[in-house]
Amino acid sequence: MNIINFGQKPCERVRGYLDSYVSNELLIETNHEVLKHLESCPDCSHELETRVRLKDLLQRAVRHEAAPPDLQEKIRKRIRSRLFHIDPFASSSTWLLAASLFLLVAGWGSYRLWNLSTAPSTPEAASALLSIGVGDHVNCAINHRVSGRHYTLEQMAREMGPSYSGLVPVVSKKVSSDYEVVVAHQCRVNQRGFVHVILRKDDSIASLIITKKLGETYPRGDTAASIHASGIPLHQARLQNYEVTGFETKDHLVFVASNLSQDKNTRIAITLAPSVRDYLSKLEI
Repeated sequence: MNIINFGQKPCERVRGYLDSYVSNELLIETNHEVLKHLESCPDCSHELETRVRLKDLLQRAVRHEAAPPDLQEKIRKRIRSRLFHIDPFASSSTWLLAASLFLLVAGWGSYRLWNLSTAPSTPEAASALLSIGVGDHVNCAINHRVSGRHYTLEQMAREMGPSYSGLVPVVSKKVSSDYEVVVAHQCRVNQRGFVHVILRKDDSIASLIITKKLGETYPRGDTAASIHASGIPLHQARLQNYEVTGFETKDHLVFVASNLSQDKNTRIAITLAPSVRDYLSKLEI
């Protein structure tokens, strides 16, 4: 566990502990203080996204490689030695360069970060991205029972913020005959930010989930997507006993996750995909 010394300057203090924050090593009180700072500091939020992306890239680089125990220990020692001499407030490029150097020195080569010969197959790669959406649906809508709430339109607009509040009427119009939009807000799961719209009909719960890309993209190719909706490739999977359908825009990953059947979940995704894509495209100009 790590506790922040709040005698330092806010940004310096928070950035010095971002890696502990990403690894969920901070005490609850400290974690809340860091989260509060991130919500009001775009520079530190960007730095956090970079650290999360770096961690994801490093994990992908070694996920399918069984390194000998002595090599693993050598890499750990090198990383500890190098990181000890790097300023926590250093730029993102410094951290990325350092991490790439560690892999290169270890003999794996920085190229393995981006395109390994042992990279996941197309279904595995798509499922890895779809799991991001399912994770937010399970943690927010199900585990924290947010789906049981009922926000007013004013609450939704406030919680969504000026950039995404316009999604609420767009989604409501598309699903008005079948589902009710009961919650629309922004949330954070595993240090990643999400725009989350929850639809409900009786015991059926569906989530429209949007998150900014951290370098991810779906596999390309004619067989990569399961279906298409208005020219939008849609990817499908059943993960953690939930159906999930996803697509991407230039800067965003979009998911529909639910406890519905695959057919019903896909129909919601097909209904929403064109309008949601067009809305996000305006933000990405």
